[in-house]
Amino acid sequence: MSIKQSIVLLVSVAFTLTACSDFFNKNNNQPSAPAQGPTGLNENNDLNPFPGSFEEPTVGTFSEEKLLLNTGLNVISPASEVFAQELQIFTLRLKQACRTTGAITPALIQQWETVVTSYHKVDALALGPINEIDPQTKLDTRSRLYSWPVTNLCRADKAVYDLSFKGQIHEVLPYNSKGLDAVEYLLFAGTDSVKCNLKAHPMLKDWLVLPEATKIKNRCDVAVILATDLAALADTLKNKWDREKGNYSKTLVDGSKYTTHKAAINEITNALYALETVKDIRLGIPTGKNKKECTTGKCPERSEHLYSNNSFTAIEARLEAFKLGFFGGSPASVNSYGIDDYLKQANHPEIAEKIGRYISRAETNLAAAKARGDLATQAANIVPEQCQSSTVDNRTEELCSLYEDIRAITTTMKTEVLVALSLKAPPIYQGDND
Repeated sequence: MSIKQSIVLLVSVAFTLTACSDFFNKNNNQPSAPAQGPTGLNENNDLNPFPGSFEEPTVGTFSEEKLLLNTGLNVISPASEVFAQELQIFTLRLKQACRTTGAITPALIQQWETVVTSYHKVDALALGPINEIDPQTKLDTRSRLYSWPVTNLCRADKAVYDLSFKGQIHEVLPYNSKGLDAVEYLLFAGTDSVKCNLKAHPMLKDWLVLPEATKIKNRCDVAVILATDLAALADTLKNKWDREKGNYSKTLVDGSKYTTHKAAINEITNALYALETVKDIRLGIPTGKNKKECTTGKCPERSEHLYSNNSFTAIEARLEAFKLGFFGGSPASVNSYGIDDYLKQANHPEIAEKIGRYISRAETNLAAAKARGDLATQAANIVPEQCQSSTVDNRTEELCSLYEDIRAITTTMKTEVLVALSLKAPPIYQGDND
């Protein structure tokens, strides 16, 4: 659930170690209990050290601890850092644009695509801090960053009106009117209409008759306010993973949250299961494959990132994130320990190989689909009957077969990966169409 040149999410993390223990003497086939509390100091992070003694998570033989530390330090933490950096760059460029005409330049469009990619790579591995509830808003970070498909764009329009005619935004915007999805609408949607019912909100007619340049500038000014807050939120998320600050990777192994390492690994597989939303929501609804949510045969108007034409960009990013999370990094990297290595330890390398083949197939077909144009346009041209009969082999409607490509991955996760590893299934995603 990417851009022309993919953002590299993996960074090399070096550790200075204290004395060695019996780390490598653990029975790797048994769920291990986390070390209880911090028992040693790491010179790079004395205030929040890792527990006990350990080796680098990409060196030596596999263990549950290494899987967890590698996922946190070398997959999720770098993804969070990239997202925070790219959103900050976008916000700065947006501020520059809004100081003049507010017109969206090609460079800003490209930077937005980068933000979309980096956000979805973070959200597709939603583990730990991104799920934490803010005590003031009572919302998790995911909802505050991005609320699609429940975005309230009318409230965003009213904020534009307030800033334009009253000089300030008078109402506190709800969470689903001030996320990245709202920013996208303000910058990329046409200014000849609003999302509010004009009978209920007649004052917006006054805004609609303003000069085009004024309306573009108005929306840009509100987008800057929202993007600034979102950049700060993304920076907070990054800091919670940063090993020099919040160091959430430590929480995966130190026993403070998870009673066993296997329980923490189960949280990773739960996060990976977010690929189900690519199937059921991001592809299933526009194509009509998800008949529970789309009852009219096809629903192209419900495509994600409709205003900036980044539907496929989001799907690419989410599939890439799934691959990184499953393999612990690039599949070609021998010691980037991930779920595939856990399967090998459980004597089921064939399941990991199957997932790898299914991912490759989906990547190939996704790239071909993206090359044919935007998702909404392709979905609009679907023949519903042919869509429902399309499979991974009978590719009458390619977008509908792409849905089946993703389904093959998620089904294998549910019926084979979790069973082989004796892990619990995640809560069912709303819209699960299986």
